[in-house]
Amino acid sequence: MVKHMDIKVLLIDDDNFIHKVVRKAADGVFSVCHAYNGPEGFEIAKSEQPDVILLDVEMPGQNGYECCEVLKSDNTTKEIPIVFLSGKTTLRERMLGYEAGADDYQLKPFDTVELIAKLKVSAKYKTERDSLKTEIKTAHNTAMDVMTGNSELGLVMRFVEMTYGIRQLDSLAKQLLELTSSLDLKCSVLFDFNGKAFTYCSSGLLSPIEQELLESCRTNKRFIDFGCRTIINYPKVTLLVKNMPLDSPEKYGRFKDVLPTVLGATDAKLRLMETNDLLLKQGEKTHFAFTNIRHSLQDLVKSLHVHQADAGESIERLAKSMQFELPKLALEPDQEEFILDSITNTFDEVSEHLSNSNEVNITFVHILKEMKSLVGDLENVISATQQDICFMQGAEVDIDDEDGYQMDVELF
Repeated sequence: MVKHMDIKVLLIDDDNFIHKVVRKAADGVFSVCHAYNGPEGFEIAKSEQPDVILLDVEMPGQNGYECCEVLKSDNTTKEIPIVFLSGKTTLRERMLGYEAGADDYQLKPFDTVELIAKLKVSAKYKTERDSLKTEIKTAHNTAMDVMTGNSELGLVMRFVEMTYGIRQLDSLAKQLLELTSSLDLKCSVLFDFNGKAFTYCSSGLLSPIEQELLESCRTNKRFIDFGCRTIINYPKVTLLVKNMPLDSPEKYGRFKDVLPTVLGATDAKLRLMETNDLLLKQGEKTHFAFTNIRHSLQDLVKSLHVHQADAGESIERLAKSMQFELPKLALEPDQEEFILDSITNTFDEVSEHLSNSNEVNITFVHILKEMKSLVGDLENVISATQQDICFMQGAEVDIDDEDGYQMDVELF
């Protein structure tokens, strides 16, 4: 509430008697500034900024209506309440005063008690209006901050969504720098991919000192602030912001909250891309090993077939040779029969062993079929992963969009 002596009244009237009456009535209640014509009153109103203006309607030269219009047209005085003093109280007079911008009307001659009451009401009205404007401005600023924060959150959510389909380092850097640019931030970024540093800059060219700065600070603490520059470190990504808004603590704080979320998602994406790359290399090694084993088994089966055939032929030659040569040895019939029976029994045993070897051959063939299927599966996995690696390295691949990923939901 406005205290009485805190109220400042500007009286604009060409009548000295009115000035004396108002001065006496205001003594101990509120302070009074005096002006005796419109132009003088306008200048005093701009310099003193009174709480209420008491304005005579009938003055020589610039009358009260004209003076009121001048006061209401100036940005420095248009919010000051104006109470007209006039000996005329017709509806037309009041309408003219309202049209000129007056807030109240006081008839001459007036009762000082009534005048003081009206001045107090006008001063209170101004105070409450100023307070309401302040609250509205505060609410507007708060709403704008919330809307700005939601907009920034929407950008972050969209970036996180986009990372799901990104498979190129260049595309990941492009999306990250586009996000920071939409926040009016000038940035450079370093990716640690498989122990190698890949750097990118929003301006397109990274200066040698920025390159050195990013590499030297990548293993330092999470936040490094120096002037309007801030470095934010994650295990796989380091971001240099070159124009943090030091003149806006609210925006500065929001960026300190938003950017770690963005870099956390980027760091996770880089780790996933490294895992895919590692899986490809391991798959290639496994494919190479399986292929060599398969070829070795094939050679072994062929060699086994050859040895089986050679063994059978050798036994047959031996049997025929013995049948032809034994009669020349002049052996007794029973001796000759014994030798032939022994050879025949041995031949039968060897034949049985060779038959068992065929079972081994069948097992080898089954193993080879299984390995062939595994090698085919590995080839498919490697082919798909190689396509991803081509994307990571920026190679040309025939797809519709840059990353093979499209969003059909627009956030904020």
